[in-house]
Amino acid sequence: MGVPAQALAKAVTARDAAAGGRPPVGKGPFHALGPVKSWIILTDGGLTVNRDHPVTRGDGQAIPGLYTVGSVGQGGLLLEGHGHHLAWAFTSGRLAGMHAAWASQASHQV
Repeated sequence: MGVPAQALAKAVTARDAAAGGRPPVGKGPFHALGPVKSWIILTDGGLTVNRDHPVTRGDGQAIPGLYTVGSVGQGGLLLEGHGHHLAWAFTSGRLAGMHAAWASQASHQV
């Protein structure tokens, strides 16, 4: 990442000291993502989903077993700002995965 280790450690220590109620960053290991490049990311319209992330039909009913995440699963929502699309992809992917696993588990119970 090109950041001197001492400078990074100092920044983490200062952030933790001034956390203001936020949980401390804590100890590593830390991993850097990047370099992040700004691209135009937009799905005009997109697929409709409900709060559990399955793709929904025109009547609002979920299509069993079909989930979508990230830009495709925004239903046309535009996320402005650097990194918001990555955050949404990670968050919606985790949520959709949990809901898909729960749905699969429920369908296998007798």
